[in-house]
Order: sequence, then C-alpha cells, then structure tokens
Amino acid sequence: MLHGVDKANVYLAMELGGRRIPCLLDTGCDLTMVPREVINLVADVEIRPTTHRMWAANGTEVQIEGEATILFVMEGRRLDTTELVSPDIEEQMIGSEWMKAHRCLWDF
Repeated sequence: MLHGVDKANVYLAMELGGRRIPCLLDTGCDLTMVPREVINLVADVEIRPTTHRMWAANGTEVQIEGEATILFVMEGRRLDTTELVSPDIEEQMIGSEWMKAHRCLWDF
C-alpha cells in the first residue's frame, strides 16, 4: 500500500440489498465483474450462461460462472448492472464498458 494515497478515490460506494459494497473503478477491465460471494448476498439473482472469457493481468484465465443483472443503488439512483460472476475475484470491479455507458467523467 502506498502511504498517503486515499484508496477511496478509485472506488464507488454502491448499495446492494441495503449493504454498502465498495466497487473498484478499473479502466483496465473491459467488462464489469462481481465476486460470487456478493451475488450470494442477493436473493433471486439469475446467473445466465455467457460466452465471455476474462484473463488476469498475469495471463491466467479467470473462472466465469456466467452473467447476472443486479440492482445497485448509488446516491439514491437505481443502476441495473449486468456483470460477469466469478469465484476468482475478491472485489466488485466496475469495467470500462460500465463507465462509458453511464457517461462517467474521472478527473485526475
């Protein structure tokens, strides 16, 4: 960890089922991904088959169980988000396609 760096600047605070979920803004990730354990927090989420494949930065393939649409809330705004579901990741990752679709402006 870098000293003096505010880690929160690269995360969006979203709510899912009344729980706060920190979501990493990851411009290096093309598609939005959710850990399997986060999906387990929400009742009645359908995981659909997908043909998408993902690789980590080190070249290893990331296991994808399918895709799901889940309802996030950010500052009272409903954001239905389609995500790849993986047991291999530890945190919610907002991909570049989501940022583009929601017209995000990230001012460095």
